[in-house]
Amino acid sequence: MRASTSRADRWPPLLRPVVRLVVRVRRWWFMRRFNAAYARLRADPVAWAEELEERRLFENTLMDGLEDDPWPREDIDQWMREPPRRDGGRR
Repeated sequence: MRASTSRADRWPPLLRPVVRLVVRVRRWWFMRRFNAAYARLRADPVAWAEELEERRLFENTLMDGLEDDPWPREDIDQWMREPPRRDGGRR
């Protein structure tokens, strides 16, 4: 048994195109509403300022409790810059 690649694969073959269409329309409709809500937020200067302030506060929490982290950020950054070895591992 193979793993399903999409929701449509769980349906009978004749219904798969319909299911795919429904999924695409739902995604389109969600993104349309999401983008409209985001545009309304950006259009309201007071609400947008509150949003930016909240983001700034959350950015300060990203390193909370990591002062004694056994994997310093600099080591991780260096590890990520190293090219992978041909055998798939890292140096």
